[in-house]
Amino acid sequence: MKKVLFPLLAILALTACGNKENEEEYTDYPPTSTPEIEAQGSYVGTFTRILANSATAEPESAEGQLIITASDTAYVAHAQFECEPLGISAGTVVNISFAGKGFVFYNDLPGNTLGSPISGRISEDRLTQASFQLKIRQGRSTKTFDISFSGGKPDSGESE
Repeated sequence: MKKVLFPLLAILALTACGNKENEEEYTDYPPTSTPEIEAQGSYVGTFTRILANSATAEPESAEGQLIITASDTAYVAHAQFECEPLGISAGTVVNISFAGKGFVFYNDLPGNTLGSPISGRISEDRLTQASFQLKIRQGRSTKTFDISFSGGKPDSGESE
């Protein structure tokens, strides 16, 4: 019994020891508001689209913006994607949460208004990545594209 009790007490003692540096690092966190309010704004960057399920399609890129708007519900926002040169004008409701000092957002319900799952991340420097699929009408046909967005918030001083 003593042989088992001593190692357990040693493990408990080691796990109870905290690191003072980590505690001081996040003294200004968590923020006083919810993530949809903290993350809202316009993010400017580059959209890239490539024809889905095609091994030979060349990617196309153009400048556009992602607009995140807070909703009346905590942890829920609206993400609007706009890129006129690539024919992208679509939005959907997303769940948004804190990820360290940044954010993650997603909507994996099949019935969302984009018609496919969406996921994205906003870093603490407000650099943004998002990806989803979108059906775009071209002439008489409708094609499915893999869309990615990479950019940043202009007032944060950085954009990709």
